[in-house]
Amino acid sequence: MDFYTYGTDDEEGYDVPSLEDLGKREEDCGPCLYPGGETEALRRIDYILKKPARVCAFEKPETDPNSLEPSTSVLSPYLKFGCLSPRLFYNRLAEIYKCKNHSQSPFFYTVAAGTPNFNKMVGNPVCIQLLTAWKTAGGNLKTQAQHPAFSLFPF
Repeated sequence: MDFYTYGTDDEEGYDVPSLEDLGKREEDCGPCLYPGGETEALRRIDYILKKPARVCAFEKPETDPNSLEPSTSVLSPYLKFGCLSPRLFYNRLAEIYKCKNHSQSPFFYTVAAGTPNFNKMVGNPVCIQLLTAWKTAGGNLKTQAQHPAFSLFPF
């Protein structure tokens, strides 16, 4: 299969390229740290939920993005690609939360509950109205920089 040939009528022209097509050998790639599939997703959720204290103490801002080992559950791709049922995940977490005290909801969830139009800029009283400033200035950067909305930013 020629990976760079597009526009062929057969479906083979649209396949995901193999490692060979990309000039790589499987032996050179190292171990597969995150294998896909439902079996792996269920194995991971069982492993993670065996530690209810860790689950209840989990707070996203407290994770380490530079760690060699993941400090999160790494379940997002399994949810995204349909390998793990969101309903199953929710129900399993709900069982743990019923039995234990858990960390507080993240701040933005709390703010979102009481802030109108939290998911938008326009009509959101907490959000700086940059779009309004841009339209008022007519795209003129000097006038825009003088708009009160931009007084919060040092230019």
